Amino acid sequence: MIICAAMKLQLPDPELVLCGVRHGDCIKTTTQLNAKWAEAKHIPGFVTHTGEFLDRGQAWAYALQNGQIPVTVQWFHEDNGWPAELVSEDLW
Repeated sequence: MIICAAMKLQLPDPELVLCGVRHGDCIKTTTQLNAKWAEAKHIPGFVTHTGEFLDRGQAWAYALQNGQIPVTVQWFHEDNGWPAELVSEDLW
């Protein structure tokens, strides 16, 4: 089950995953902690109940398989030509 939004920072060592309710929360935390982290490449995604980081595409497939995405949200994505990528508003 997807439990939170996350942002993976690709740092030289180590890779860091920050979690939050929304991706904006993760970015805010990044800038508050370390200015160099704010400049790192950010990969938006989500974290599962097992602690696994999934990018937006992987998270869409995972949440769909686990019944976390309401049918109306699926239709909205399809009707508007949105990619099969999860955004936090799809879940909460």
